[in-house]
Amino acid sequence: MDAIGLRASLPLHPEEKVLWAGAPSKHRPPPVGAGLLIPLGMAVLGVVGMGPVLMAGFDPFLTVFFIVWEGIALSSGPIPWLRTWLRGRSLRYTVTDRRILLTWGDRDPQWTSYEYGQLGPPMAVRRGVRMEWLRQPGKSVELHDIPDDPVIVRELITRARAKLLG
Repeated sequence: MDAIGLRASLPLHPEEKVLWAGAPSKHRPPPVGAGLLIPLGMAVLGVVGMGPVLMAGFDPFLTVFFIVWEGIALSSGPIPWLRTWLRGRSLRYTVTDRRILLTWGDRDPQWTSYEYGQLGPPMAVRRGVRMEWLRQPGKSVELHDIPDDPVIVRELITRARAKLLG
C-alpha cells in the first residue's frame, strides 16, 4: 500500500506523520491453555456423553440441557480463541510522531492507540519493542514479531517521544 492509501485507511490526526508501519511477521494462533482446553473438553464430553442418551429416547429436559451445555462450552473457549487468532492475522502496527496505533479487522476495521505520554521509554526485546505503562506498573504494550529490525523501530519511537515530550 502506498503512503497516500495508508494515510487514508488510518484514523490519524490532521498534522500527524506516519514514521513506520508494518505487521507481525508471524501470524501465530494464541497460546493453547486451560482457557481453551477445558471448554473444548466440556463440548466433547457433552457430545460423547449426552449424544447417545438423546438418541436413545427423546427427553425435552435433556435436549435443553445439552444445548445450554454446548453453548456455554463453545462460547467460553473455542469461539473467543478463534476470534483472537483471526484478529491477530489482520493486525497492523503504525508508529507516528504522536502515538502508536494498532489496527485490526479487514471487514470491520477497529483500532486502538497509545499516546507516548502514557508510555515509558521503548525497549527492544526479542523481535519486538516493549513499552511500560507509566500509570500501571507491570503492564506493557508490545509490538511483537516486527519484520524489520526492532532496533530501528525503537529508535523511531524514542526520537518521536523525545520530540513530543520535550
